[in-house]
Formats: sequence, C-alpha cells, structure tokens
Amino acid sequence: MANLNEAVDAVLGNINIVSVISRYLTLRKGGKNHMGLCPFHSDSKSPSLSVSEDKGLYHCFGCGASGNVITFISEIEGISRFEAIKALANEIGIDITSGYQKGKREKFLQITQLAAKTFHNNLINEIKLNPTLRKFIKDRHITENIAKQFFLGYAPFDADRYVDELKLLGKDVDVAKDLGVIAISRAGRPYFKMHDRFIFPITDINGYPIGFGGRTLSKDETIPKYINSQNSPIYNKSKSLYGLGLAKDYIKVEGNAILVEGYFDMMTLFKAGIRNVVSSSGTALTPEQVLMLKRLTDKILVFYDSDDAGQKAAFRSIEILLSSNIEGKIFKLPVKDPDQFINERGAEEFKEVLNKEGILLEDFYLFYLSRVYDLSVKKQKQEAYSKALDLLRVIADNDIKEKFLGKIADFFQYSNIFVEEDYQKGTLRVKAAKPEKVSRKINLDSLGKKYHEAADNFFQILFRHAARYEEDVLKIDLNNFPVGDFRELLASLLDYLDMNGKFESNGFISFLADNEKEELVSSAVTYIMSNEEGAQEEEEQKDDTSHFHLYRLQMELFGIRINVNNIKKVMTSPMESKKAKMMHFKDMSTLNNRIVDIQKELGGYLHGK
Repeated sequence: MANLNEAVDAVLGNINIVSVISRYLTLRKGGKNHMGLCPFHSDSKSPSLSVSEDKGLYHCFGCGASGNVITFISEIEGISRFEAIKALANEIGIDITSGYQKGKREKFLQITQLAAKTFHNNLINEIKLNPTLRKFIKDRHITENIAKQFFLGYAPFDADRYVDELKLLGKDVDVAKDLGVIAISRAGRPYFKMHDRFIFPITDINGYPIGFGGRTLSKDETIPKYINSQNSPIYNKSKSLYGLGLAKDYIKVEGNAILVEGYFDMMTLFKAGIRNVVSSSGTALTPEQVLMLKRLTDKILVFYDSDDAGQKAAFRSIEILLSSNIEGKIFKLPVKDPDQFINERGAEEFKEVLNKEGILLEDFYLFYLSRVYDLSVKKQKQEAYSKALDLLRVIADNDIKEKFLGKIADFFQYSNIFVEEDYQKGTLRVKAAKPEKVSRKINLDSLGKKYHEAADNFFQILFRHAARYEEDVLKIDLNNFPVGDFRELLASLLDYLDMNGKFESNGFISFLADNEKEELVSSAVTYIMSNEEGAQEEEEQKDDTSHFHLYRLQMELFGIRINVNNIKKVMTSPMESKKAKMMHFKDMSTLNNRIVDIQKELGGYLHGK
C-alpha cells in the first residue's frame, strides 16, 4: 500500500517515459533525445515532440505540450492526474489506498455521477407511469441491456431530492448549477434544466459522466428536439465524443473508428455488435474530436446522415481529417441514417457496406464539389478548383497529396503541370506568411524586453544546474519582481525547494501539476530540456556561475525598475489617498535603494545602461 506521494515517486523513478510514449506514437532517436509526431495538435506533419529519457520529460516545439509521464498519460487518455498516477502505479504493482485529497475534477464528476444515477432511476420508475415514454422506448428499439449499458435516463422536473443528496455528500449546490445540471426557479426551488427529456449521459474516455444530451418527447415543434449541457470545467461539446468510453478498446482492435452523427446511430450499431463506433452528437466535426480519435487510430469511416445537412457536414469534415493525417472514407447509406439501416436491414448488410463501399475522403470532396458547383460555368469551375487546391495544401500525407494532385488535374481537365504550378504559387504564399506562434504573445516596452531577456537567460542557467544554485535561489526576494509568469515560476521553485530541500526536475514538474499550475509546466520543461547537461570543465562551470549571478542581478534590477514605474503610475491617480501615496513613496524609496545596491554589485557590467 502506498499514499499518493510515494506512488508518484515510484512511478517517476521506475517507469521509462520513452517506453510509455512509444505505445501511442513512433519515436526515433535523434541525438540525446527521441523525436516523434506530437499527438496534441492536429497539424503535426513533422516530428516536433522531443522526449528526454534521462530527464523523464517531453516537450513539443510546435504546440508547447510538456510534462512528465504522468502528464502525458493524463492528457492523451483524457483522464485526471490522479487516474493517470493510479494507472501507472498499477503497472509497477503499487496500489494507492490513502493520502489523496480529491481534486476539482473528481468533485465535479461526483455531482454529474449522482445526476446520471438520478436520471437513470427515474427512467425505470417513469416507464411504468408514462405511456409516451414507453412508446418512445419501444419505437427506438431501446432494450433493457442498452438502457443499463449507456445509463440512459429521464429527467424529472423537481430536483429537491437530488439537492438533498448533494448536501448529504457535502457537495456545493452552486457547482451543480455551474455544471448545468440544475437551475433555481424564481420561487427558489431547484429544478433539472433538462426536465421532461430522455437523457443520454455523455462520458469521458473512462466512462465518467461529464455532461448530458436531452431529447424531448413532445411533438411541439417550437421546442428544440435536442439540447446539450452547457460547456463547463469538465465538459466541452467540441472536445467530446458520445460513446468513446465504451468504444475505445474496440477501435484499437479493429484499427479504425466509425463516426456517426447521432446518439441513436451510435447505440444501435453498438447493440448490433459493431462497437468501434462513436458519435459527434449532431455537431460539426472538430479538430479536437479528431485528435481524440487519432490517439486510438489513424483511420476513420464517416457515416453521417444521408440528407443534405449530413452530406454537407461530411464534406466539411474532410479538411480536418486529411490535415490531421487521417486516412478514411465517406459512406452514404440508402436510408436516412445508420440507426434506420440497422433496424430495417440488419448488422450483416451493414458490414457488407463497410467492406465493399465507401468513397475515399479526397474523392468525395471532388464529388461534392461537382454537386454544388456547375462546372460548365467558368466562374463556378474556378471557385471549385480553388477549393480543391485549398484542400491539397493542407493534406498532411505526401502520398495522398501527390495522388490528389493528379485527381484534380483529371477532374478539372487540366494538365498535372498546370495544377502543380498553381499549387506551388499558393504554397509559396502560405510560406511567406509570418507563422503565428502557439505560445502566449508578449507585448513589451524597452524595459520589459530587458527584463524578459535577463529572466530568460537566468532560468536557462538555473535549470541547467539547479542543484548548484539552490542556496542562491532561496535568498531571492520575490517582492522585487513584477507580477507575471517569471515571478510565478520563481515563486513555485522557492515553494518546491522549501518543501523538498533539493531540486529534481521531474519532481518539480509534478509539484507544478499537483498545485494546478499547468500553465507553468510548459515553461519549466522548455528550460529543463533545452539544457542537455553534459560534462563541464571547471572553467566552464565558473563561467556559468558568473553568468548566473549576472543575470540574476539584471533580472532583479529591471524587475525593480518596472515596479517603480508601476508605483509612479498609481501615485498619479486622483483616486489615491494622501496616506496611500505616502506608503507608495516609501515603497519606491526602498526599491530605489535596492537599485543602488544592485548597481554596486554589478560593477562595470551595467555601467551606462
């Protein structure tokens, strides 16, 4: 038995990060580190994920994703940090049984789990009393097993009992409101926001309910047929796929994922034994949803509704899929949707469609263009050709790109050379455009730039030899630094050293994650991994130490000057009292005295600057 801290130490000390990440993507040795395609951003066309076996860390130079093996499993599996620690600890035979305080996500999940349970129990009771509900269940072929497996429910209006149970569990009722589960009437009574609706719990990849979809049974056309939970700290519609928790293992086994539009499409296929299926829940496919599937497979078979809206949605999905390096096909059924097809024709005929039919993504793209544009009209043909070139430019797979170029030429009856010239013109225009950085934009004045440069240099050396400078770091006065990321990173490092006594890179990253400072993880990992430590000569070590103190003093000097300028601005405000201005003046005098001391320490380094 181990508590959480012991389990984290055991995981970081015994699990090889390269071995774990290699389960999800191909890594190749490049110098001291391993490199691979980053699974955390959709336009990953070249290896940008660097994995340090020695340090136990990873960092993407494209999107900034960073962390240790625990962070990686949490992100790629879509699970909480605790769940990731528990899973990895189990791999080395450690059971976490104590010492864990539930984080915010776990507390939120308890609230949605209780709601799902309430809806499910109410469905069982309502079936006996509600003839409209009974008819709906019969017409939609919902069996008792499917109702249990998907934890289907029916939401009552009154939420009093649910709120009472929340209070007994010590849960905050306001959080249930923030998660979109309940609302409060003008009379002060709680009620379920999806009352009188058939409920589909939407789960994360591990099967925990994070939100809900609700279908009305009313025939009133002024009432929306479907509504979804509002976005919340645990649910985002664009980052969720209905049924993924149940389908994930089947997707891995089959080597592909079937993507459908609706809840019933997914459930009906699953009930029929076709279980590598997920639903985008009636929403347009998003890059985030594709990334979720890409972690399981690189082949997606799209079965959207056969009406115009469904086919348009399929067309729009193609650019996202091909730019994400996904291979796939689009299928158009002779009936409205997969739900109807299975109920009328059966699973075996659907499997025949899977094996024999389907149009390659890029081929469907051209087919759809021929439907919406009149290619005999010059202007419309040019517009369709321009769209085809746009798709060509974002295709990640070079083999598909090359073949599609030839298909464009054949389709529009142009020569391959003509198409390639137009493609190259567009590509050059794209390359000439200044790339937008993924990282946070920094708008700095001259003083801010000096502070930023000094702080950057300081952290480079600090994380190269953190153990060497622990005592020096502990002497730093945080009050001399302006509020911002550098101060936050330094404050976290001081807290970590105060708690642990010595610096260990992997432990520091875990410390940041444990304290919900994920925004600092990327910065810390970037500094740590940019300093691949090798053997240093004694003179080199002295040189590093000299520069460490120089950059520390520069950082503090420019930081104090920024603080002084900020105080001056505050003092000019007519809202400030005379007493407050006197206190500000005193603070400014203290800071100016420190500037004089720093300049003496710097000596000739900053003379005239």
